Amino acid sequence: MKKLSFVLTAFFLFSLIPATALMAESFEDRVCFRGNQASFNTRYDVKIKDGDIWIKERTGVNTPEPRVKLDLPDGLAGEVTELAMDDEHIIALNGERQIYTMWKGLDDVSDFTWQKEWGIPFWMGPGMKLTDEILTWDFSVVSRREDGFWTDPAGNLFEVGLAKCSHIWMLGPNGQDLIYNDPWLPTDYSYGICGPERGAFQAVNLSTSGSHLFLINKYGDMYTRFYDFDIGGADAFLPSSYEDQRDKLIPLIQIPTDWIRHPKISGTITDRISIHKIGRNCIHRTLRVEGSNDEGVTGYFEKDITEVDDTSQWTFHPTGMPLSGTILDNREGDTTHLTLGDRDDRYYAKNMDNLGSLTPGLPWYHIINAGDWAAELTNFSCYNTPVDLVVHLSPEESITLKLHTKETIRVSPRPRGLTDEARYIPGAIEVPKALLDGFSELPVKSRKFIASYLMKREFTRVDIQATLDKVTVTGTAGGLLIVWTFRH
Repeated sequence: MKKLSFVLTAFFLFSLIPATALMAESFEDRVCFRGNQASFNTRYDVKIKDGDIWIKERTGVNTPEPRVKLDLPDGLAGEVTELAMDDEHIIALNGERQIYTMWKGLDDVSDFTWQKEWGIPFWMGPGMKLTDEILTWDFSVVSRREDGFWTDPAGNLFEVGLAKCSHIWMLGPNGQDLIYNDPWLPTDYSYGICGPERGAFQAVNLSTSGSHLFLINKYGDMYTRFYDFDIGGADAFLPSSYEDQRDKLIPLIQIPTDWIRHPKISGTITDRISIHKIGRNCIHRTLRVEGSNDEGVTGYFEKDITEVDDTSQWTFHPTGMPLSGTILDNREGDTTHLTLGDRDDRYYAKNMDNLGSLTPGLPWYHIINAGDWAAELTNFSCYNTPVDLVVHLSPEESITLKLHTKETIRVSPRPRGLTDEARYIPGAIEVPKALLDGFSELPVKSRKFIASYLMKREFTRVDIQATLDKVTVTGTAGGLLIVWTFRH
């Protein structure tokens, strides 16, 4: 009788356990990679199962706590197809790829809230559906709560705003286009950045976290970059400069940030990569690459983003899980050059039809004017920067300057890239240091051009209006006005 009583009591207690918890324990609990079916932040990890999101707290590598199913809004409950997680947010898509945002993902589960709004103004726009014409996507957030400050390339700290800086990052179908959408900006695909090798690098996967991007190609070459709308100089409320900001009393944000190539991994690896936040001030991030060691044990290779010297910095962590990514042809050495695609550069010219008539010299009293020189933008692009600005002073004399471009705030959607409608692009003309250092040795017309238009300054801010057929560059360094029109 006692045995029967014990069995009945146990059965009764067992029946009180939530069904969601019982179901959740039946599938694998370990989340080592941030991806679109499972991801994590510093407090929780999440997985998609049967169209719902299951969550548990990250108290260890493989904790016994069961997952619980999140309460989801109508249109998302039971219909989740993909997700991404960073900082306090989850971005989830349904079958129509409608974007839903979860807030307070660093607090208790009972505090979580969801919204469908996305886009201008202030993350309260009409919402957005994510295009399926991409290879992959991820979400990146930098916040005052978790990160505190941005550390720019000059080593200066800038406090992250209360509104954070959040982007959905997308890798275009060619593996080259790096597109982002910010919930405070228009709901379009017009925003992007230049990839490695000035946009030619073809990646097979992308992972992002805390304003850092991580790319890998089919031969195992890996690159990272620190970038978001604010640290990239696109936000007019956060002044930035191309000039060296080291040791400045009141520094501006130093731009641009560079792509960093990382050492190759010795071992078998797949295209499954992941990056996640660690520490404050946007300096350290953890990189992971799925693979197996020389003994055939499966797991992942890991290192800090700041370690860029040699392959010994990659540490292998066994998991025993089957490899889920596509195995790469992981060749030794730098094989970046084997995966370079065509860039979307366009050629524009000014006065090049008259190049043959330009004379090599000018009288000392002659002020240089637009008829005394010709120029080419040999590789202009909205995203690939800098652009080569070749100024011809005569058929035998030329100097090559750099035209830098960056993004800016827009209040209405526009197509990606250049169109027949003018696109405004902030920029700067750079006189390379070698030209300035050897200024006295330059031919007279080159000296006059640099001194008259650019006042022998290394950087001159300019405004650019660009279409498929025409690029107009305007500005001044304090000398002759720059009003230059180049035609395709």
